[in-house]
Amino acid sequence: MRRTLSGRKMKGSGRRMEAAPMIRMESCGKTDVGLRRSNNEDAFVSAPERGLLALADGMGGAASGEVASGIFADTVRELLSAGPPSAVEEAEGLVRDTFLLANRRIRELAARAPEHEGMGCTGEMVLFTVDRFVVGHVGDSRVYLYREGRLRQVTKDHSFVQEQVDRGVLTPGQARVHAYRHMLLRALGSMTRRPSIFFPCGRTRAISSCSVRTASPTWSGIP
Repeated sequence: MRRTLSGRKMKGSGRRMEAAPMIRMESCGKTDVGLRRSNNEDAFVSAPERGLLALADGMGGAASGEVASGIFADTVRELLSAGPPSAVEEAEGLVRDTFLLANRRIRELAARAPEHEGMGCTGEMVLFTVDRFVVGHVGDSRVYLYREGRLRQVTKDHSFVQEQVDRGVLTPGQARVHAYRHMLLRALGSMTRRPSIFFPCGRTRAISSCSVRTASPTWSGIP
């Protein structure tokens, strides 16, 4: 992703007025069923023309995980159909509204249809404005940021083992092999608190790559 800036001279003023910066954004997406299951519970949205990246991973072992992740992806497309936001405050509101609406839709469908009872998914969303970006996060999928030759994890897993690491009960090494390493504390479909909203910013001109990935199993590290 590159940022280009154009300028024009204001007539009669002798001053140079900079136009709004333009982001050149390239993206791609791929999903795979993996080796353990017969159905693919992932869904993603890759829409550079809207300044948008998003994904969801159906909760492993839960009913209709692919339905839940599909609801999240559809909600993302719906709320961002008008194009990218112009200000970071607008982006924050859109990200938060997307998560809350998707969570409600998943819960409502599960309540109406017994075959979908207990379904849920993780959710990640990165939304770019003219010169900044906002990240929304629920679950243990992850967003990574590559900047100046360094790759760092932006989000923190909403998982049992992450909570234990934060409390000093487990080390990261113990968390990787823990029996409950897949246990989520927060997911779309069971979310009663607001999603985590991040501003891992600086300016977008400093970003070389932003990677949105499902991280399964939890604590597996960066591929």
